[in-house]
Amino acid sequence: MPHNIIRDPTTGHQVAYSDENGKVFDAATGEFIALLQHDGNLYSLDGGLLGHVETTDKAEPGTAPPAFMELLKKK
Repeated sequence: MPHNIIRDPTTGHQVAYSDENGKVFDAATGEFIALLQHDGNLYSLDGGLLGHVETTDKAEPGTAPPAFMELLKKK
């Protein structure tokens, strides 16, 4: 079950979601693609900082940082 929803900043569409452990999954494929910390920092699986998700409040979807959107495009 999604813990946090991450949206495309341009379209507002959901692009990813995280579970309660901070694992981030591609919304289209379900593939594990990144890690989200409680403070909103988003990291690639190789440890690179992708940016900060504007909110991690479950009631309000977060906005994906540009580097995260680039990661999704490369897949």
